[in-house]
Amino acid sequence: MRTPRIKVEENGVYHCISKVIDSQYLLKAKEAKDMFTTMLYAQVKFTSMKLINLQIMDNHVHILARERPKQKLSDEELITRIRDFRGDKAANLVKCQLDTLAKQGDKASLKQAKKLRKKYLKRMFNLSRFMQELLGNFSRWLNKFLGRKGPVWQDRFKSIIVEPGSHALFCVSAYTDLNKIRAGMISDPKDDKWSGYGRALKGCDIAILGIMEAMDFWPTPAGKNVLEEYRKMMFVAGAATHEGNRDGKGRHGFDKEALEKVLKNDGRLSLKDRLLLDWKSLVGAGVLGGIDFITMIYEANPKKLGTQRVHVGRQLLKGVDSLMALRGKTESF
Repeated sequence: MRTPRIKVEENGVYHCISKVIDSQYLLKAKEAKDMFTTMLYAQVKFTSMKLINLQIMDNHVHILARERPKQKLSDEELITRIRDFRGDKAANLVKCQLDTLAKQGDKASLKQAKKLRKKYLKRMFNLSRFMQELLGNFSRWLNKFLGRKGPVWQDRFKSIIVEPGSHALFCVSAYTDLNKIRAGMISDPKDDKWSGYGRALKGCDIAILGIMEAMDFWPTPAGKNVLEEYRKMMFVAGAATHEGNRDGKGRHGFDKEALEKVLKNDGRLSLKDRLLLDWKSLVGAGVLGGIDFITMIYEANPKKLGTQRVHVGRQLLKGVDSLMALRGKTESF
């Protein structure tokens, strides 16, 4: 039995993962990755989700996002969002309907206008609706593009709660950017046009703001560029620890020369011990963050997470207690 999805009340940050059915490489084509990116950014603008990072692999996707609090929108703002998301035809139709109902002004018309607004507003500020619509719309496009039928995604998407403004958030963000490095597909994250970091380097405003949020926990020195600081820390996190430029599990990593080239003389090699973590736990966990955050989520969801638990969380970092993981009740520590 699958673990029930856990949500936080407001401003929740989630690491969402969706895998292609039977691990097929349906996303391998450049056109597929481009279209997924286009749809994702359109969905972000329409729903007000805050995109922190993304990674599009050949057989799965990672989306790191924050669910913003619900807010009231004027009709003008609503129409603008519909126009950006669905185009002029859909926006003009809704505008015409709202204008007509407003002119009529009777109780029934005002009620109908409220119902029309609600139709769109209920699709915003909601992680589940955001992911369902994104994955569903992309599935229809991909099947047409590939000339195939049937489901694209393996079951429902998985979501992991991440503590906002924390070391945990950086670690998950770096994890998404390092996916193709670990798989041996590229040698430098800057070359990945379908990751948050790669898009940020190309000047994408949404991607830049996402990386900045991932770095909220880190006191960036005055005069330093946030993307440069993120790059240094990411290279440390992805450094090889074994022969053959591999980590302890045989995955690819940055060699010593590449690491020293990025860090140069900034003296950040001491970060390595703080950032050596079990990357698999970032995917397997249900909640990631500091012990206070983990405890808060655990106490708010005792039935979903299990009350017969010896340890509330498991430490992920060597010698540092700033990153803890908590799984569902079907898992033990």
